[in-house]
Amino acid sequence: MDYWTLSSGNACRNGWSCRSCKKDISKGHPIIVREGRKLRFHYHKECFEGNGDPRTQKDSTFQLQGKYGKLQQEPPIVKGYGKWSVGSYGYNPAFR
Repeated sequence: MDYWTLSSGNACRNGWSCRSCKKDISKGHPIIVREGRKLRFHYHKECFEGNGDPRTQKDSTFQLQGKYGKLQQEPPIVKGYGKWSVGSYGYNPAFR
């Protein structure tokens, strides 16, 4: 299993903001969700670029390393285990 999981669907509620453009994501609009072990990033479908790894997103923290210091070149090999682990990953608005 890759560290980052990509999934998509339609937003089931208001309140999320796009990680790229910082604008609100309205209920019912198509979204892409990038999810790691502890982090979940929401994007408008048209704002998403790259692949599952956030380092591939234009203007990501990784691309601006001079401002934020040294970041790892690669994601961890596995998501890891422990308190923040779940049975499945991915955006599933029907889950209760």
